[in-house]
Amino acid sequence: MSPTYGEIPVRKGDNYYDICYKTLVVASTLMVESVRAYSEGKLDLKRRPQGKSQNPVFRYDPKVEQEAIRILERQTYEHYVD
Repeated sequence: MSPTYGEIPVRKGDNYYDICYKTLVVASTLMVESVRAYSEGKLDLKRRPQGKSQNPVFRYDPKVEQEAIRILERQTYEHYVD
């Protein structure tokens, strides 16, 4: 089963750099899709509401990043796909 946009499959053994790469692939795929829709005059058809969230805007937090790296190194991430 392939992930939907916004879902990045994390497998045991993935490290921080693997997940960064997967994130870049999804982001670039979405960018190509958006540019194509824009050039065809169909960008408004692609818009979707973001929805409510406790954290509606992503802010970089190095402490969160460091903890994520430790979780991956220990392989204690709770949502592995395998």
